[in-house]
Amino acid sequence: MTDSPSTAAAPAPRSPWPLALLVAAAMGLLHMGVGLVLTRSSRGDLVSIEQTWTPAELAGAEAPGGQPEGTGIEIAAWTRAQRLWNDAERHAERRAQVRALQIALWASFALQAGFVGWLALRAGQRRAR
Repeated sequence: MTDSPSTAAAPAPRSPWPLALLVAAAMGLLHMGVGLVLTRSSRGDLVSIEQTWTPAELAGAEAPGGQPEGTGIEIAAWTRAQRLWNDAERHAERRAQVRALQIALWASFALQAGFVGWLALRAGQRRAR
């Protein structure tokens, strides 16, 4: 004896939230990986600069001005000040690049996760009808 389609038990509707959470977690991992790959050289540059100079030196770096006419100690001090100034500028640029990319990736993730959440909410409402 076969059951007719009208008497067969319909499967209980599944909640869309486990799948939505899985998709959001996968997107989060993907965004994190993309961020690490895209900022790798900038982060390496930051580490290199931070190993060369102390935070106080980087924070207090000032433009060295024109090259002195003297020789010896004045030139050595000016060269060091010039390297410090260049490294401090590069450090600030790299930090700004990493921060800007991180903000963009967080915004992208939030937008995509919000869309997935909206789809899950709509799917849940549709199944409830």
